[in-house]
Amino acid sequence: MEDYLNISMRSSLLPVLFCVSYVKIKDVPREVFDWVTTFPEVTKASSRIGRIMNDFVSDEHEQKEKHVANVVQCYLRQYGCTNEVAHEKLKEMVEKLWRVFSQELLRLRNIPLSFIWIIINHARVCNLFYLNKDEYTNVGEDMKDYVNSVMVENVTSI
Repeated sequence: MEDYLNISMRSSLLPVLFCVSYVKIKDVPREVFDWVTTFPEVTKASSRIGRIMNDFVSDEHEQKEKHVANVVQCYLRQYGCTNEVAHEKLKEMVEKLWRVFSQELLRLRNIPLSFIWIIINHARVCNLFYLNKDEYTNVGEDMKDYVNSVMVENVTSI
């Protein structure tokens, strides 16, 4: 399972999105860009959170379609447990990764806050898309309402 996570987080778009997000900002210090391209722990945690949450909510659908293995299937094969146990253990793993993510954010003293927010927001989007169901692949009314409230309707008060 660890091999799957290492490969899948590097092949996901998150590390690329971090770099692209930084490129879009004017006057990015070279040190910041160099730092993000080293795939630091905070971006690893964010990528793993997204990968596990995505695989977790899409597992049932993907197995019906005879999709390739995902983190749930890898966990089942590695530990020989039930689906329910695998799901509980993966939820625990995501909770631990959120703690790692938060701890790593606190260590980023030499990175400007504007760049740190990019990393935070990418993780938050993964959480939004995959918290209870796969709202990225199968956009439902909840996601439509959320996007409408953020992007379309006027924000009247905060």
